[in-house]
Amino acid sequence: MGASSLGLTFLLSRDFIKLILLGALLATPLAAMALDRLLMQAQYYSVRLSLLDVFLSLIILLTFGLLAIVSQTLKTASANPVETLRAE
Repeated sequence: MGASSLGLTFLLSRDFIKLILLGALLATPLAAMALDRLLMQAQYYSVRLSLLDVFLSLIILLTFGLLAIVSQTLKTASANPVETLRAE
């Protein structure tokens, strides 16, 4: 009867996941260029950012974002609606 917790979690977190991906796609090239210039100018030994560095930081960002969103949506999806309405 009704949607499952997994289905509700997907429905509630879908828009947030899209926003995280959009922000990551916009910010990644800008941050990579800024860090590349900063690391080339500010350090005695030049350090280059590789594609692997950018990819790993993007994966870490998405993992933390998904953990935060999924934990809150699972808590919301598994809450008893009667208790929520009674508290209001």
